[in-house]
Amino acid sequence: MCQKIKPLFLEWVDYLSSLGYKSFCNAMNMKDYGIPQNRKGVFMASVLDVDASFEL
Repeated sequence: MCQKIKPLFLEWVDYLSSLGYKSFCNAMNMKDYGIPQNRKGVFMASVLDVDASFEL
């Protein structure tokens, strides 16, 4: 994740956490998922009030 966006992303994760969401993040290369670009991306799933873990 680029340094310009990272603080905003972390702020968003903190905000969701304050609302009771648990967030799971994974950095991945888009070329590994059928996208014709060699570009890194971040996938985040947020769930409300769940005690179980979530693997990405």
